[in-house]
Amino acid sequence: MSFEYEIKHSRTGEVIFTATLPGEAASLSDGEKRGRAVLAALKDDANLEGAYLRGADLKDAYLRGARLKDTYLKGADLRGASLKGADLEGAYLGGADLEGANLKGANLKGAGLEYAYLKDADLEGAYLKGADLEGADLEYADLEGASIGSHTLKRFIGQASRDIDPYCFFCFETQQGQPLIRAGCRTMLVDEYYAHIEAQYPNTPKAEATKAILKGFEETYAKAMEAAS
Repeated sequence: MSFEYEIKHSRTGEVIFTATLPGEAASLSDGEKRGRAVLAALKDDANLEGAYLRGADLKDAYLRGARLKDTYLKGADLRGASLKGADLEGAYLGGADLEGANLKGANLKGAGLEYAYLKDADLEGAYLKGADLEGADLEYADLEGASIGSHTLKRFIGQASRDIDPYCFFCFETQQGQPLIRAGCRTMLVDEYYAHIEAQYPNTPKAEATKAILKGFEETYAKAMEAAS
């Protein structure tokens, strides 16, 4: 016997969509039920803006162009999912598994990607302005044409963590062939970040730790350029 599964708004608790699932789905985990409900909602062209989708099992799901603005997708399984062109502006994807996901052209403006697993993800042309990348794993992710602020990226270079005043630093190559640093809400070219250090906290252990990270990025970047030539 079939049963109903409700998708609710993450803040108001209002029911956004009610999916009718087959009886055999009753034994599934809540994440699996939630994933099936999401697919049913998108099949009906429902707008899931702001939906509570924590832990949803959407592995290999076809979510192209989905309207998922401000959704709560903490810990969701999105491995191999097709999210090409999806609207994920303001969505929270903390700890979500997006390994191998297709996020080409996706809108991730202001999205929370803290500790998200994005290894081998395709982020070509994705819009990442204001996205929180703290602790995210971008190893082997394709960032060709992705944009962060006013910068267009070519590829991911590396990441490092600072122990003093803990921060996660990311280094990217821009389309103009420059190393770009992203740390928290700051996005700067390497020279700009050195100037920021001298202006804000010169001659401090924090300054030395940050400079060591930047120097490491410069060395990695130089090696990458040499290998590519």
